[in-house]
Amino acid sequence: MELDTISGKNQILKTNIRYMKSFRHKLEGFTLIELLVVLLIIGLLAGLAGPALYQKIKPARHSAAKAQIQNFMSALETYAIDVGDYPDTQDGLQALRIKPASATGWLGPYINKEIPNDPWGMPYQYRVPGRSGGYEIISFGADKQEGGDDDARDVLSWRAN
Repeated sequence: MELDTISGKNQILKTNIRYMKSFRHKLEGFTLIELLVVLLIIGLLAGLAGPALYQKIKPARHSAAKAQIQNFMSALETYAIDVGDYPDTQDGLQALRIKPASATGWLGPYINKEIPNDPWGMPYQYRVPGRSGGYEIISFGADKQEGGDDDARDVLSWRAN
């Protein structure tokens, strides 16, 4: 009887060893084919979702530029109330942060952070007088030059006298 017990234990031990070897083999990693299939699926998803996402980003940049221009306009109005006029083109939007030499009554800074670039990475253009008098603030859009259509269209705002 004792021999049957030892033989049975040996059989169980051999079965456990075979199971552990096969289990350990499965944990070693992915095959090259499995990795290529996953990369193919990710590439297909990026190819389908990428253009749709980019179409959503275009109008967001124009909206962000309009919002920043509105913030500049509010700060310029406060500046004009304190100083009596808008900053000239030479002083530009920096006059909202740093007191120009000619500005008497300046109580700024009128904007707490540095003057940001437009969403396309270019500085905003500030002109006095603008096209209709007053001032104008311009972002040239994606093409970074005056004029343009679609994503390259200018974002501008001006204040007439």
